[in-house]
Amino acid sequence: MRSVRGSSLALAALALLVTTPPLRGAERVLDTTGRFPAAVGRRVFIDAGTVDVHVRAGDVHDIVVETRLHIAGVGQHKAESWISAHTPATDDDDDALRITVPSEGAGFLGLGYLTARARLGVLAPPEVVPDLTTTTGAVVVRGVFPLANPLMLRTAGGAMSFEGACPAVDIHSTGGDATLHVFRSLERLVVRTSSGGVSLVGGARRVAVDTASGNVDLANLSGAA
Repeated sequence: MRSVRGSSLALAALALLVTTPPLRGAERVLDTTGRFPAAVGRRVFIDAGTVDVHVRAGDVHDIVVETRLHIAGVGQHKAESWISAHTPATDDDDDALRITVPSEGAGFLGLGYLTARARLGVLAPPEVVPDLTTTTGAVVVRGVFPLANPLMLRTAGGAMSFEGACPAVDIHSTGGDATLHVFRSLERLVVRTSSGGVSLVGGARRVAVDTASGNVDLANLSGAA
């Protein structure tokens, strides 16, 4: 009986060791909102690196920029370094608003119970012209931008999507897929990608797609491709 009880206790201790997660690391959150003046035709340049970018046209008078960063499960120093490396800098001049995330990363964060989320949200009047670049961050654009001729989307590996309307879209990608759902036909769509797929619903009058291996699905074309 003694040996059986000892084995049971050993198994219970082993199960507890396996199922109990390690102590939670430091948690850091950055949630900020900034407002910048808007004007007809003003360009909004965003170079966000690994941060996801969400741009939406709305009935507002200013350009509203929201930064939301959250990291947990790493040491305090690494958490603070990650927040610093993903906090965007802004340059607001007469011609354009430039939002840039530092190009240097935060280094190796390690394995374990790491959670990290980085998002840059922009709400802007329809009269501005977005120009968006990431490395692996996703790009999401929603709304009508009548002066975006073209709407510029660039990424190395992030997914891109546009739902709305504008005169033209110009996409440069290494491996990120691009999905476009336009409310009315584009005047022009230009895509250059190595392996990213391209999907267009809603049509275009002129299309030029250059890809090595990505799938291309273009619907409702009304002109040359």
